[in-house]
Amino acid sequence: MSVRTSTQVPQLQMLPEPLSAAAFAPFGEVLDPDVVGAGSRRFFDSFRIVSPHAEPRCWISRFQPVIEGSISVEELEAHPHSAQVFVAMQPCRFLIVVAQADALGQPEVASCRAFVADRAGGLIYRSGVWHAGMMVLDTSTSFFVVQGLVAEGNDVKAQLARPIAVCATGRAP
Repeated sequence: MSVRTSTQVPQLQMLPEPLSAAAFAPFGEVLDPDVVGAGSRRFFDSFRIVSPHAEPRCWISRFQPVIEGSISVEELEAHPHSAQVFVAMQPCRFLIVVAQADALGQPEVASCRAFVADRAGGLIYRSGVWHAGMMVLDTSTSFFVVQGLVAEGNDVKAQLARPIAVCATGRAP
């Protein structure tokens, strides 16, 4: 993941919007524990392993908070073999930058959106959705991650021609 704190003004600036299921729907699903009642469960349809050779794997990753200010996102990644799931293991705020793929499978910058999550839960990136690496905002946080993996080629990366500046506080400057 290539993310840096920037004092330069990149060509594209974004202010993240609050994460909601409706706004995030083109890119995947929001995992909101509040929508499930006691003693019940909810299945999430967007977790798919699309490669017949991919095996589901899970792990825990810990992320340190990014420095508040403007974050320059210079690279996005996508996962061609499977959706990818992130579940925060404690309530936290984290920053999400996503984009659809264009006709050639590369990030379509015009479709780029930024969100800030501010509670317990997580999200599912659909297979092929371009996204920045995980960025937590306030405190170091562990995430439970699930993804279908093959021997190699699980992560496809693309350098952006124009970096995207995202307000790391998740609030208007």
